Amino acid sequence: MARPGRPERNRAARSCHQLRRFRHIINSDEVFGTHNLIDLDHAVIVEVEASSAVRQAEIIAAKTMITRAHDRFDLQPVRLAADTGYGSAEMLDWLVNKEGIEPESKR
Repeated sequence: MARPGRPERNRAARSCHQLRRFRHIINSDEVFGTHNLIDLDHAVIVEVEASSAVRQAEIIAAKTMITRAHDRFDLQPVRLAADTGYGSAEMLDWLVNKEGIEPESKR
């Protein structure tokens, strides 16, 4: 059990590992970006996740944000709007069949 005001060891270790990874990325030529999960009805950023600019990493970041929003805030999107990079078969299968989220599309 963590002391008041101190994070649990496993959470702190995970954060340190992520910081080392991003420090390495910053010092290299690799590009990375942040991803935001936004509640469009209320104009609120619910989750933020950083990843390298590789499609698979961006998909993992999206899944992480959706899962964290559900676990932390009991929020589950009904519909998800994103760019076409998130339209891979694996991502659509996860969204529609496992999470029950309708992908937003131009009609």
